[in-house]
Amino acid sequence: MVTQHAFTFLAPLPDDRVAPLRKLLQQLMQDDVEDNQWFPMMKMETIHFARLLILKEKPSERKKAPAYPNYLVFSTNYDGSLDAHLREIVEKSGDGFQAIFGHFLDGPTESFTTKDCVAFLKRHSDYRAYFYIGTWGRSVQQIRHEEKVRQLAEDFLDQQASPEESPRQIWQNMVKYLRQQNVLLEKQAYRCYYFKI
Repeated sequence: MVTQHAFTFLAPLPDDRVAPLRKLLQQLMQDDVEDNQWFPMMKMETIHFARLLILKEKPSERKKAPAYPNYLVFSTNYDGSLDAHLREIVEKSGDGFQAIFGHFLDGPTESFTTKDCVAFLKRHSDYRAYFYIGTWGRSVQQIRHEEKVRQLAEDFLDQQASPEESPRQIWQNMVKYLRQQNVLLEKQAYRCYYFKI
């Protein structure tokens, strides 16, 4: 079974970097949150759920205490080991990693290696991380594959199934169709169907 974990990055953001970073994050939302040039989350195969957000500066509730600064929060729920997950983020976001995280005083520069970028993320992640609970125990790859199978089955039922066929005939034809799409295997001994991954 795939192990799933949560990661939280939290670091104070210099005042003069808030507006440019907010503009970049808004651009990501307008382009395509999942598949943009800066941070293409759909290409990251370990991410189940991710969020990037800026927390605004907030006055302290205690008298004469300093205000809480602006923060950038980056949180993920992911498959596998933390190092592998963070390496994937760094490598698959390319220039986008520096564009986002380069706003920090100790943030990545052009001279940073993948190892340096991972160390930077870890340095700002000593916080309790929280889970988004969806499909526990299934990898991102498996979830995406099962969604593809569901979509193919739905397309088959919408376009090729006939109301004149019996439910058994429709099922048999759909299984045949899914095999032709190379997404389904049958284990003969139990007559159970398994998705190819």
